[in-house]
Amino acid sequence: MHVVFGNGPAATPESTNPLRDLIAERPGSEPLIGTVLQALRAGSYTYLHVQPALGANPPFWVVVLGAGATPGEHVRVRSI
Repeated sequence: MHVVFGNGPAATPESTNPLRDLIAERPGSEPLIGTVLQALRAGSYTYLHVQPALGANPPFWVVVLGAGATPGEHVRVRSI
């Protein structure tokens, strides 16, 4: 499963598409791979708490449109 999180500017109030203001992924950037620890639904979004697969990095939160993944599922996270 591919999970995407945004790192661009926040959408403006007049935006109708929540993805309109996101910045494209940088060429050559590496995706983060890990396991979902927790999934929290919030309307049309889902927040995922992901434990990276490699190293001693702390877990991180990402947000996706829709249902996202379930706890225990392995994901690949890339930024848009």
